[in-house]
Amino acid sequence: MLSVRTIAPILLLGACTPQNAELTSGSYVAFFSDGTSLSLLQEEVDPSDPGWQESYIFDCRTFDDENPGQRIEDFIRVCGPNSWPPVHETWATTAGFRVVSEPLEPWRGEAVITAEGDLQISFHHRMTGGSDMRIIAVVDPDFQPTECLPKEGGGVERQPLDGDWVAEWSNELRTIAAGNDALRSSYDHMEQYLDDGTLFFLNAFGYQRNPRNVNGDFWFLPDQFEAGAARGKISEELLNGRRSIYSPPYVYNEIDDPEGDEGYTPDLNEEDLWFCDLAEGSDPNDSGCMDDLTADVEGTADTIHEEVERWFKPEGADGDEIFTYRPVTHLNKWRAPDGVPAGFDGWGELHYSYVVFSGDSDLTPGGRAEGAFSLVLEAQDSPTTVFTKGQFVIERIKQDRWVTDDLRQEKADENEVDLCFQQ
Repeated sequence: MLSVRTIAPILLLGACTPQNAELTSGSYVAFFSDGTSLSLLQEEVDPSDPGWQESYIFDCRTFDDENPGQRIEDFIRVCGPNSWPPVHETWATTAGFRVVSEPLEPWRGEAVITAEGDLQISFHHRMTGGSDMRIIAVVDPDFQPTECLPKEGGGVERQPLDGDWVAEWSNELRTIAAGNDALRSSYDHMEQYLDDGTLFFLNAFGYQRNPRNVNGDFWFLPDQFEAGAARGKISEELLNGRRSIYSPPYVYNEIDDPEGDEGYTPDLNEEDLWFCDLAEGSDPNDSGCMDDLTADVEGTADTIHEEVERWFKPEGADGDEIFTYRPVTHLNKWRAPDGVPAGFDGWGELHYSYVVFSGDSDLTPGGRAEGAFSLVLEAQDSPTTVFTKGQFVIERIKQDRWVTDDLRQEKADENEVDLCFQQ
């Protein structure tokens, strides 16, 4: 079971295993918030260093007498009336940004199976100027939510919940492969895995809103629904993977806004959610609501792609982008509706961060694996945002020996205790 809440922060502190993961290609674009980024304030990152492959200023803020201020000089020209303000990527409106980009060329890469059974892949990159950048992706190789059902003769047994989640997620790769060239270009780093790859969404810390009490209830994902997570660090700045969403970004942007009024609750209703109230036993593929939901979710992903694409152009709106990005969507049409809002049947999803493995990867200790990742990382204490992606090869996955075994499971086996309800 994924345990990212405890293992990921520890892994940021340093490396403890031999190098066994190689990044074969990769790059990143980091938007450092001018005035609030610790990396800039402590001069750990210098955007003026000539060693950067790209370094430019992105600042589309507007000011007036009631909101005085001044843009950073020499900002790129991407702030036209048809492209600003952004509809979804609203973090960009909160500051001016000093942007840097370069290839990812890690001096260290690690892939270990932790005591909890999670596969943790981390890369340590020395940035231009010498600061250390760390990128971590964690997935549960055995991810499969289950439920406890009665069995003949008494007792209970654990059965898969709904079906094979990872297999159904991985069908999104086939959808991308069948798409047009414009769609596929954002996923060029995982082109070779589209036909038979295995896709993990890094969905830890996500939450839904209760359609029956939209302005009151948050439904945080239970541990067994969390397949993976992302973490990072640049000099003094801790980075968190952006959470997956189950409603349009504005639903989350208002709630997550650190500048908002304390205790503010947005006035939402069920129609604001990516949710269709499907009758039990109905076919989602025959639902007009699901058709509309599909268009809405896919349209949101397209708009996010269009927004950030403009900001990846150091030469301005007419220049070439130095990075491509589009999130991955999922509509859950394979799940049988049970007539209640809880769960994922009838819901749309959008995932900002994900990892894909080749079809022949062996995600066990001693196994060989290869694949690709795409991550969106956000600083804990500023609007600093990092987009990164790459391809990797792990010749031999290590078993972490620095921690104890899972004592709970060990004792349960020893005493023949069924932990079916302790998931």
